[in-house]
Amino acid sequence: MGVDSGLPDFRGDEGFWRAYPALRGRSFEDMANPRWFVEDPPTAWGFYGHRLHLYRDTVPHDGFAVLRAWAAHRPTFVVTSNVDGQFQAAGFPADAVWEVHGSIHHLQRVDGRGAIWSAAGVSVAVDTAAVRAFGALPVCPQTGAPARPNVLMFGDLRWVSSRSDAQESAFTAFLHAQAGRRIAVVELGAGTAIPTIRAIGEDLASGGATLIRINPREPAGPPGTVRLASGARAALQAIGGP
Repeated sequence: MGVDSGLPDFRGDEGFWRAYPALRGRSFEDMANPRWFVEDPPTAWGFYGHRLHLYRDTVPHDGFAVLRAWAAHRPTFVVTSNVDGQFQAAGFPADAVWEVHGSIHHLQRVDGRGAIWSAAGVSVAVDTAAVRAFGALPVCPQTGAPARPNVLMFGDLRWVSSRSDAQESAFTAFLHAQAGRRIAVVELGAGTAIPTIRAIGEDLASGGATLIRINPREPAGPPGTVRLASGARAALQAIGGP
């Protein structure tokens, strides 16, 4: 969904390096690691600060409007592993979104203590060519302790999950409210490298939901899956209508 709005595709090292040439030789998995906020905060915030501003400025593509039209006619809940906030920007209510890996638009302390707070109004100066932040870096407004995005990173033992946990509880309550109704899971671009979203959809399908898997590279699924080998935006536009 994000790639169709013009956001970088981090699939594979080459895709990552096209987005961040200065980081050639380092992988997304290496950079998306909380240790850099301790060992090299300017580099960590160079990467995440650039993404924070990029995601703020990105306009959701018109495929989101198709989903909104569907949601206007039936109970809907968004479950996403994207941290870009595009569903909320497209008009989906925040209380009907579960961000399983957190959100770059919220911050927490690097040490994993304390509360989560909004990144609204937080600005990070970044040398985009070097992917390195300069000047003052974000800190906790209550304690002044170093801050980082409230995003689940690789090898992350200090991610504060309380916000995502509350969203998951809301999703569980949503499913309970739909008991006895036919459920369709529209899965958009969820890959196998980090199969969190695929696993959730397949679990619902095992309970009787219809799984519609839209994926240009990996559309295969368990028996009964509706498979569309297409990008998200193109498939949504082709289906169209409420």
